Amino acid sequence: MRKPVFFIALNTALLVLVFFFLMQSLLIIQMLGTVDQLEGSVQVRRRGGDWRPLALKEAVHASDEIRTASDSRAELRWRDGTRMRLGPSSQLTIRKFSKNAANKARVSLFELTLGRVWVRVVQAMKPASRFEIETPTAVAAVRGTIFSVAVGTEGTTSVSVFDGKVQVRDTRSQELEVEPGRVADITKATTQGRAATPQDIQEWESQARIVGPALLLEQPTVETTAVSTPTVRVTGYVEPGATLSINGVPITLRGLSHGEFKHSVALQPGRNTLTLVATDQHGRQTSFTRNLVRTEPGAAR
Repeated sequence: MRKPVFFIALNTALLVLVFFFLMQSLLIIQMLGTVDQLEGSVQVRRRGGDWRPLALKEAVHASDEIRTASDSRAELRWRDGTRMRLGPSSQLTIRKFSKNAANKARVSLFELTLGRVWVRVVQAMKPASRFEIETPTAVAAVRGTIFSVAVGTEGTTSVSVFDGKVQVRDTRSQELEVEPGRVADITKATTQGRAATPQDIQEWESQARIVGPALLLEQPTVETTAVSTPTVRVTGYVEPGATLSINGVPITLRGLSHGEFKHSVALQPGRNTLTLVATDQHGRQTSFTRNLVRTEPGAAR
């Protein structure tokens, strides 16, 4: 009689285990990224398919491979505010970008085989969260920071930190913590830390889009335009956690989806200037300016 009882208990345990894993899989939400900027020739390859041109505003998924030509760049954004700017002659694979609906932990895994990527992770990460970029010679792990990873043609890796801290682990399991203003250089044989050089600092100065909070302006679309209405609709996206002002007036962002905003601005007859400023918690700013000329209905433009 013991054998049937044993098998019933074993089957019950197996069913409970299967149910547990099924529930875990249902709690995992795969997060899509969006292409916010493209310059030059940028291509994507999905699940072993053929390379094809990547389009502006196109969604990017886990397992996508993205590569840029020698004079090209791309910027990717996820709904949690994470942004990645891919430099020229680079190849990046999105291994995983998911969120656990129960404990809010995020797992973001990437592989950079060549070139350079600048990264801005803005949200504080839960203890179970992971954000890692793997290269041929190292893994860079962060918990919320602004940093870059570069891979040379020989597989050498350089990790440069603008803000926060990055934990670097090489293929020999040697670890090094990189702080702001520091760079880690990793080869197959050595791992060394150093102070940022003037060239490293100049590189960061040229990456204002990543250093500052995200601010995308969808409407008005051009810098100077003529309108015949007394108000204009201003729409776009601002980084979660940042504040937004238009002509110095704070804009309420509560209740908006993932940083998207829509706001109407009254126009005076003649020339109007709209200045939008996004400010993050550290006081860093990103701004846009639009010039609008309000004309009378039916007037020549």
